[in-house]
Amino acid sequence: MMRTFYSVLFIAVLILPLPVYATLQGGASLSVVVTPRMSRTISLRTEKLRRQSWRPSWTAYGRVISGASLIATARTVIDARQTLVAMRVTTAAADAEYRRLRGLYALHANVAYHQVQSAEARWQADHAALQKAKMGLMVVRASASAEWGSVISNWLTPGSRHLRQLAAGEARLIRLTLPGRTRITSPKNSITLVTIDGARIPATWISVAPTLGQGLQGIAFYAWTIQVKDRLAYGTGVVGLIPHGPKMDGVIVPRTAVIWSGSSAWIFMRSDTNTYRREPISTRYPTRDGWFEPNTPGPGDVIVTKGAQTLFSIQQQQGESSSPPGDDD
Repeated sequence: MMRTFYSVLFIAVLILPLPVYATLQGGASLSVVVTPRMSRTISLRTEKLRRQSWRPSWTAYGRVISGASLIATARTVIDARQTLVAMRVTTAAADAEYRRLRGLYALHANVAYHQVQSAEARWQADHAALQKAKMGLMVVRASASAEWGSVISNWLTPGSRHLRQLAAGEARLIRLTLPGRTRITSPKNSITLVTIDGARIPATWISVAPTLGQGLQGIAFYAWTIQVKDRLAYGTGVVGLIPHGPKMDGVIVPRTAVIWSGSSAWIFMRSDTNTYRREPISTRYPTRDGWFEPNTPGPGDVIVTKGAQTLFSIQQQQGESSSPPGDDD
């Protein structure tokens, strides 16, 4: 019974016309001609590309860091600064008292010498404590600068807007690392943070971090955002897009239009009513939804956005021997 079934199926394949066939056009790119019937069968979808302006971006990786450590550092710095202020007042008072008693003693007023000595001792002790307070403030400020950088360490003052927003949960500090040897200074444009669910959040460049992060090696820096809205919990991993270079004109090739063969990327572009030609694309400029292409394809070109993999399989089956040189099919 099964043998009879396969015999009938084999005869049907031989006598029924194929709705799809492949031909070589121009001796360069293998094209697939798709009948309307087959187009409906494989649910073929196309899109006419529009001209768009695009600016390349560096991609950095990082996390939202807790403000608790920075706030604790701020408390240490502020306490050291207040201690210094108090010691300056105390030392100034001790110095004034010592000078007063010494002057009276020189005028043979009713001041004993031991009173002058006691005042001098208090002034010297307060002066030593003042020097210690100065050194203490210098140490904690240097430590803060070594950990956070000079820009953020300057936030560590009473009434700081940044500290207030961090403590209230109204803002987030993000540490990002730009892999490789890319050299970057303060960008003029804002940074775009991309979360795992695709949310895009504007952020502001703060400064280069003075230390390297664990794991990923590269230039580390801090960014700041007040666009929280419960999307940036502490520890959240984010991608930072840093725009650079001039804007370019071209098209965005959707991710669904691209097929891969080995390490090469291809698309199918319509060259006639029912004919689709396979063309390589560079994928040099990744975007949120695909790849930006400044050259080919161009504005007005129609490409396959659904069914490209099926067309590629047809090429492999029917036109493998005619594939372009260097193809990895």
